[in-house]
Amino acid sequence: MSGSDQGTTIAAYNQGVALKYDAPVKIYYDPTDGQPKIVGVDPILAQAYAGPGGTPLSGVAPHTHTLNSGLEYYEDARLILTGLCIPNSGLTITVESFKYQYNGVRATYAGLPALDLSTYMTVASGEHQWVLIGVDPVTNLIDVEVSSGVPVAVPLTDAALDAITFINKIPLAAVQLTYGLTTGATFQSDFTDCRVWNTGLGGSNPATITGLANGGTGSDLSATGPGYLVQSANAANVMLRGSVIGVFSILAN
Repeated sequence: MSGSDQGTTIAAYNQGVALKYDAPVKIYYDPTDGQPKIVGVDPILAQAYAGPGGTPLSGVAPHTHTLNSGLEYYEDARLILTGLCIPNSGLTITVESFKYQYNGVRATYAGLPALDLSTYMTVASGEHQWVLIGVDPVTNLIDVEVSSGVPVAVPLTDAALDAITFINKIPLAAVQLTYGLTTGATFQSDFTDCRVWNTGLGGSNPATITGLANGGTGSDLSATGPGYLVQSANAANVMLRGSVIGVFSILAN
C-alpha cells in the first residue's frame, strides 16, 4: 500500500495464488467492481525473499526427477497414448493411432473411433473369455481374436491369453468379456495392456538374405529360440524373430 494506506490490513479476493505465509503478491483494484484482487506472486520480491539458491516459497528445495535421483516418476503405461485402447460407450473401444515398421516399410495405423467388441463375444451363459485386439501389419487393419470360454468361477489367465493365435500381428490390448455384459461399467478393470515396447516385428524375403536359398538347410536354420533365423516349412519367407538388439549382417559360409 502507499501513502496513508501503509500498514493498513485489507481483504482482497484471491484469484488462485497458493496460500503461503509471507508470500509477496500483486494486488490490483478491479475497475468493474472496485474490489482489491490478488492476481499473482511478485517474482522479483519472491526471489529476493528466497535468496540466491535458497528455498523457494513452496518450501521445496531445488531438485530433479532424473533416473537414480530417488524421485523418479513411475508412469502407468496406459497413460501413453500411442496405440492405446480406451473403453468407450457400451462395449465399444477407441483405438488410438500409432506408427510401426513391417518388412522394412514404415506405416501408420490411423486409429479407430469405435470398435464394437460385442460382435466377437462367443461365450455361453455363465462363461467369460479373452478378446485380443491388435493390428494386422499386412492389411493395416484391426484384427480381433478370442479365447475359448470358461466358467466365470475360473479366472482368465495370462497363459490363456498368450495361447491365442496372433502370428505376425501387433497386439494392443485384451479385454475380459462375460456373457450378458452390455456396458463398460467394469470394462476398465477387465482391460489388459498388450502393447509391446521392447521387441520388434520384422521379416524379409529369402532372396535378400545372402547365402540362404529356399529350402536351404544348415546349423543356422536348425536352432530355435529368440535371436535365431527360422525358415518356414514352405520356404515362402524367412523371418527375423526376437528382441531388437541392433543391426547385423548374415554372411554365407
